Amino acid sequence: MKKICKDYELRIKNEEVTGTCNWIKGKVWEERKYLDEHLLKLSTENYTAKQSLILRIVARIHSSVLNIKELDIDLQTLDDVDIAELIVFYNLENPEKRYQEIKADIASPESFLTRIPYSVIRELYNRGKVPFDRQIFVACLTRFNVWHGASYSKDFKEGMKEKFYAFFPQDDFTIDILMAVFEMELGVDSAFFLDREFNIAAIIIELVTSGRIPRATIQQKLFEAFNNPTLKQTTHGWAKNIYRDLAFTAEENSVCQNQLIQLLYNDRNLLVNFGLQELKKIANHKSFDWNLFINSLDGIVYSEKLTGGLKTALAILYKGLKKDKNLVELCCVNLAPIFLQEDNKVQLAAQKCYELLPEPNEEVKEALLPFIDTMHSEVKSALSALLGESEVAVSYDTYLQKAYIPEPCNAKNKIQYIDSEDDFIFLTSKVLKSNDVLDYELFLEGILRYYNLKDTNYKTLQPALKQAKRIAEEQYLDITARVGVHHVMVAELICMWLSPTPSNFSMEKQEWEQKVKKEDRFLYTANRWYALYYRFKRVVYVLDQIQLKKVLPLLSTPTHNHFEIDPIVFFERLELYKKVNQIPNETDFCTAMCRLNRWSPIPKERPSISQEHDDILAFLLDDKASFNPQKIKNLDSIWLTAYTLKNPNKAIEATISKHENQDWYKTPTEWDWTVARRYSEDRKYSWAYLEQNIKHADIYTVNVTQNSYLEHHLTNTEFIIADVSHWFSRDGYLQDPLYVNLILNAFNYLSDIEASETKSILEVVKYNAEHPVPLHKAGYLFLTLSLFCSKTPIRTGAFDWLELLITHQYLNLDEFTLATSKLVANEANAIPMARVAEQFDRLFQLKGVFIDVLHQTIEVILTNITLENIPKGFSKILHYYYEVLQIVNKPIPKNIAATLHKMQQINSIKKEVKKILSLYE
Repeated sequence: MKKICKDYELRIKNEEVTGTCNWIKGKVWEERKYLDEHLLKLSTENYTAKQSLILRIVARIHSSVLNIKELDIDLQTLDDVDIAELIVFYNLENPEKRYQEIKADIASPESFLTRIPYSVIRELYNRGKVPFDRQIFVACLTRFNVWHGASYSKDFKEGMKEKFYAFFPQDDFTIDILMAVFEMELGVDSAFFLDREFNIAAIIIELVTSGRIPRATIQQKLFEAFNNPTLKQTTHGWAKNIYRDLAFTAEENSVCQNQLIQLLYNDRNLLVNFGLQELKKIANHKSFDWNLFINSLDGIVYSEKLTGGLKTALAILYKGLKKDKNLVELCCVNLAPIFLQEDNKVQLAAQKCYELLPEPNEEVKEALLPFIDTMHSEVKSALSALLGESEVAVSYDTYLQKAYIPEPCNAKNKIQYIDSEDDFIFLTSKVLKSNDVLDYELFLEGILRYYNLKDTNYKTLQPALKQAKRIAEEQYLDITARVGVHHVMVAELICMWLSPTPSNFSMEKQEWEQKVKKEDRFLYTANRWYALYYRFKRVVYVLDQIQLKKVLPLLSTPTHNHFEIDPIVFFERLELYKKVNQIPNETDFCTAMCRLNRWSPIPKERPSISQEHDDILAFLLDDKASFNPQKIKNLDSIWLTAYTLKNPNKAIEATISKHENQDWYKTPTEWDWTVARRYSEDRKYSWAYLEQNIKHADIYTVNVTQNSYLEHHLTNTEFIIADVSHWFSRDGYLQDPLYVNLILNAFNYLSDIEASETKSILEVVKYNAEHPVPLHKAGYLFLTLSLFCSKTPIRTGAFDWLELLITHQYLNLDEFTLATSKLVANEANAIPMARVAEQFDRLFQLKGVFIDVLHQTIEVILTNITLENIPKGFSKILHYYYEVLQIVNKPIPKNIAATLHKMQQINSIKKEVKKILSLYE
């Protein structure tokens, strides 16, 4: 036996408590480990209190902050010597200082535990060894903030009630501590150190039920929690459950009716609904304050997503108004904003309250006037006597799409290029942190004119170089919302331009290839870099020109707003290439074609670079020119770009065919999509997804070396907020392949996008709302996915985009209605109808041509839907069909009428169907 074990046995024999802490702390880890193993073999059942204390001190010296347990010793039997050693063990020689340390730990993000069991701190307090501090005592009893369960239970688990009474004495001191725990609103299981099965909810309910805590006291504590806006919804839900399970009587709730009514103003619908449910129980009580309740309606009539609560409130009102007619006028005036609510059942319930008015009332009519436009038609008809005939009319116009003809370039929209060395030096730093695409374009244009500043102003460029190195030297491509791949590539360009030793992208690529050969773990990052080198060939081309000192302007630098290029300037630049007999860079040429404003005057005499370039430009710029595949020689990628610019409806199919090494101009692969559902192996779980005949690239295997200009959209995974406007400006008048990329990146699982992609999608939506242009097939899919997305800001922004497309008459109704119907009417039922109804309501409220768009959209949905695939909540969609039919005054198509007759068999929608069919009986 080792010496440490012999020393321990001697301490146990002599019951030598004093100095045990310092003795064990002085031992090295190997010795303590050996002693731990020795202790496991010992029988300690017959230990005295002193011996047990020695054992606990020795065995618990290694205890984790996650493992606080009671000492299991009768502390009252310990003498002053034992208590002194206990104070040393728990570092309480200076209790005030220790209390401060504990409070600091509690306040820290990690929320460390105290290490002191509650029974110990209580015994030390009883003996006058430590002062009382409510927070410290609670901290010794429960965990703070972390390591909690999240379930709620009003009952003790088996055996826990008896254990609770055995551990906690029923004195005022203990009740106060338990109330302190309750006031923390932990609301969770596993919070107590002494037993993880305890929960404070069951304890409080037991103490209230047994009369140890007054019911009024706990009721007020719960109202304090309800009115605390800093608490989480889960905590408010926990407090609500306690209030519910304490089952306060009507008399008890009547005393607090002002506080229950005050809950109508709460920002959390959970509590508003709860308050209304409790008010419903006491509405018949003789002391119920109807005037206060009616005057508090403004707290809920404007609320969103409170349909259930509004129905409860209206049911309370209706019963009360029937009993006291004197309240009807006041109620109808205060209730008027309820007609902002889109839910039909809410409006119908409100209508019943207005029908209690004995006669038309001017004050009520005046209150309703601002909300007539949002009233549903059947409500307007029912209240027509009150509203008057003139207020019932709704504006309606037929929507017609018009041809899109961009404005020619003009002097007002011309972009001013950098014209001084100082401005370019400033731009060199600015471009690295700017999300303005124009700064990026101006820098690429300017560096070709000011590259000699490296030799004349190197010192002045040092701040920009230092900043560029911080970005470019991050080998693992840390792309963020502020620093996108465009910032990374321009930083690389600056570093290589200002490098004192030769440096270029080819050399960097070779370095990555060597790393991959040595270690496979570099493959993922290397492939990301390779992809950038090929996607950003314009940047590579700019560096090559600078280092060769054979500089020509980029063809693709925009000349006017919206990144357009004046054809006259384009051909002037092309003339410079002809003079030095240089072929333009392919990516630069394709970008220039996408940005070229073909609706501006085209020069009749144009420089000739090569016969094939001439043929491409002749085909692109002549509206009457037809495509001749026999002219394709060496510039297949440029031909593809020109072809898709003139045939945007075929852009995706042609690009996919090119990517699959097919003759894209013959029978291009058709791109289509459907909504499907995937199941787990045990079929317990399922999820909806977007089925396309193209899949997202695998960054480990993708090979971009042969990708053409447009093919990069099928393999680009670098989709982040900082790059959104760059990608759109790159393609100018040809956006559909880009939308395919955005959909592949963000919408594979339909509307439930990842949080990391929300900002990027929102940026796309905002960009398009600021620059509305006609869309094509993929664009409409992206628009509709955004309209029905799970994120509210995206849905709101997408509707603004849709509104502008309709206002400018850019919306293709066939494409839009087809995409919408495929998302709504499918076997997966992936889109919640509440989101669809939300957007339909917005269209309905705008009236005019928006009514026609809504009408045609719903009819396409009804044309494509089957009885087997009726989604939950489809009655909301049918309601809007009922509303628009009364406005457009058109018959129901025969095929839709036949479908509606069959729908009468479905209980969830038959009421709305009968209303629709009754219009034509």
